[in-house]
Amino acid sequence: MAGRLADGLYEHVVTGALARDLGALQEGRTATTEQLEPADSNVVLARHLAAEVERALAMVPHAERPLGQVTIVNRLLDELRAITAETRKPKRHRAPESSPRCR
Repeated sequence: MAGRLADGLYEHVVTGALARDLGALQEGRTATTEQLEPADSNVVLARHLAAEVERALAMVPHAERPLGQVTIVNRLLDELRAITAETRKPKRHRAPESSPRCR
């Protein structure tokens, strides 16, 4: 796909596939990347995810719509709820047995 990357300015999340394409750019072509800003990373990543979900839903055969699409969305939402529930759990740290104790 590196040959198919058109010249220009892009604002894309660098996925594994895009990273490979950028690494295979033809001589004389360059790419500059920068880290996501924490303040707006949720918006950038949500837009990226929305585009991927839209592509996946468009691939559902017409004969299976909308039920197949709803099934996909429900599974994604279930997984998202499970993941966010895990990140909200307080982390319990246990002192190693050999650590000094206060009296």
